[in-house]
Amino acid sequence: MPIVIDPSTNTEREVDLATYKRMRQSVESESQDSMLTIVGDASASMPLWDCVTDTWTSPIPKSLVYQHYIRKIIFKCSSCPFNTTNESEMNSHIPRVRSQVQQHIGAEVMNQISDGTPTTICTGCGQVFQLRKNQGRKHLQEIEKMARDHVESESVFMHRFSLTASEPTVIRRVPLGSLDAEGLSASTVEQRSERPKRRRRRGRSKGRLE
Repeated sequence: MPIVIDPSTNTEREVDLATYKRMRQSVESESQDSMLTIVGDASASMPLWDCVTDTWTSPIPKSLVYQHYIRKIIFKCSSCPFNTTNESEMNSHIPRVRSQVQQHIGAEVMNQISDGTPTTICTGCGQVFQLRKNQGRKHLQEIEKMARDHVESESVFMHRFSLTASEPTVIRRVPLGSLDAEGLSASTVEQRSERPKRRRRRGRSKGRLE
């Protein structure tokens, strides 16, 4: 049975032939970008440079390199790692980013108690984070960075893989649009606690002496 390398863990494992054939079909049909690479003669396999992640892939059978990987063309956002083989998804990328940024304009992080556990909640999207490690604050900072990075963006139609560590081969660039100016101040990164509810004091009424 074939032995394959899982690129996510860089470990070897044995699979049956039917499983390996399904892996190859998923790559050839472009339902996924990478596959579990078969271990065999080194001369029959080679790594490729991934122009999206700027890293080398695991060794790939040369037949797939020239039949599929080198020919693979994608749409990529010039401002972030987002990429797709679907042009309509690429065109809707900036509207999605804009919507997310606008949702967080003026957002804050509030401390709260959820099921007896201290947590934080984003007032923009309602997402709840663990209190430790300032996860809520980092969330707002990431939104603010996303707004700054996408002020001007392009759709880059390019080859994803290359035989050498180099810049991608670009076929064309198309402007995607930009975010509104107020998106740059997407969040006031502050942290405040919910005010405890005041309890009414119930005092005994004292009668007056006439």
